[in-house]
Amino acid sequence: MYSQSDLSIVIFPRHCTRYYGTSEQLCSEGLIPDGFNWPNRTKSVSFVIGEFSFYMHRSKKPCAKGPWASGDYWFVQRSLNTDIGTGLKGAVIYAKSKELMKAIWRFSTECDHQSHKAYKAKNDAAYMAFRKQLLNY
Repeated sequence: MYSQSDLSIVIFPRHCTRYYGTSEQLCSEGLIPDGFNWPNRTKSVSFVIGEFSFYMHRSKKPCAKGPWASGDYWFVQRSLNTDIGTGLKGAVIYAKSKELMKAIWRFSTECDHQSHKAYKAKNDAAYMAFRKQLLNY
């Protein structure tokens, strides 16, 4: 569990990383370049550092009440430059390809062979006794 004062990081595999925190926290993580001009009120800003593209704007602190447009709490999204404009395409294609590979493996003769070996080992009393000794070590 994290406290409201911690930097919050949300990772979307093969898509982007989102950071929520104060200007000091974001700077200490190396996400903000030197001499950066912070956007005013509800404005947003985009910038590029090396192979990464950044999008940021002021955000409402979790559980905050009242006006937040001038507070020191920010949202920063970091993505690879090569992924700009593709949305979740790469992440979805990767997940589906892994799912397909798992299905292909599940119905392969190699999987059947490995499952049969595991079944035989589980029913081998001498092997299971040896394994129990190893685990109780």
